[in-house]
Amino acid sequence: AILEYLPGVYDFISPNDYIGHRGVSMGYRFGAGTTDVINCGTGVTHHPTAWSLFFRLQINASNTTLRRLVHFEQTSGSFTANMYALLNINTNELHIGISILGGFFEAVWATGWSAGSEHTVVGTFDGTTISIYGDADATAKATALVIGSADTEADQVFCIGNLAGFPDGADASVYEVGWFPGVILTGAQAAQLGAGGGGATAGIAAPTNYWGLV
Repeated sequence: AILEYLPGVYDFISPNDYIGHRGVSMGYRFGAGTTDVINCGTGVTHHPTAWSLFFRLQINASNTTLRRLVHFEQTSGSFTANMYALLNINTNELHIGISILGGFFEAVWATGWSAGSEHTVVGTFDGTTISIYGDADATAKATALVIGSADTEADQVFCIGNLAGFPDGADASVYEVGWFPGVILTGAQAAQLGAGGGGATAGIAAPTNYWGLV
């Protein structure tokens, strides 16, 4: 199941005070090697040169299997992406990227995550750099110089836990996802969200879209 909080409703307080809070007994477990997905549709706001993505999850395995976490991407054709986050290639290697004119560019972080561990991730794109932040660290874990405008085709679909129609389930329990088009979170704000606990969202603008998974 999924709970979505819309602009004007999302206030980081009740009933959705759990953003960035570790140990909350909510979340949706996505299978491994399945088409399991939460499809949020094409109505989510794009931004070609400025966005932030926040998500919190628990990893079920430590392996090299492709696992799609969050995608804002076409599900056919050129597969252009305003944003994507996935685990691939090396053990629990996190890729966050975009496409520009159909070509793909990404930052890559060798996370070292172990099976059963819980983490928060913030990815940002500011028109020149993709950055990945993990947990309570204000220093980017990985960056990539990417100059250009991310593709924003109208048929890109915002998906959680997979990309619709693909057998690459996240193999993880995803607790929450926040999407901030037009906003670039700082390293300090990423660390604040990653630390969780009371006041985890103090001073941080509400995301345009927020999904709390149950």
